[in-house]
Amino acid sequence: MDNDLNSDELPRLMADRSAYVRSVKEKLAEKRATLELVKRKVNRAAVAGRIARSEQIVNAERQANVALLVVENWIARLSSGLDEDWEDLRFSTDVALEELSQSVKQMVARFT
Repeated sequence: MDNDLNSDELPRLMADRSAYVRSVKEKLAEKRATLELVKRKVNRAAVAGRIARSEQIVNAERQANVALLVVENWIARLSSGLDEDWEDLRFSTDVALEELSQSVKQMVARFT
């Protein structure tokens, strides 16, 4: 059987890809907002003397920032529309998004 896409499949696949990219961008925006909120709370608590900015908090923040960049990179690759196998990119993006979620949770755990 020929593996080439027929003329009906390509538009559907591109629509699926576009919908997925929109979904991931929304999730990224939510995670970024949560991370920024936690950063503000940590900074306010540190300035008020309620907490000391521990190495654990600094490392958790750094890890979350790196995870944000990784997700942004995968989104850029998905958005480029190149002929890469987008299902592979989708898997990598999902993994990166989960790592970002875990990083944000760790930062919250270190703060509370």
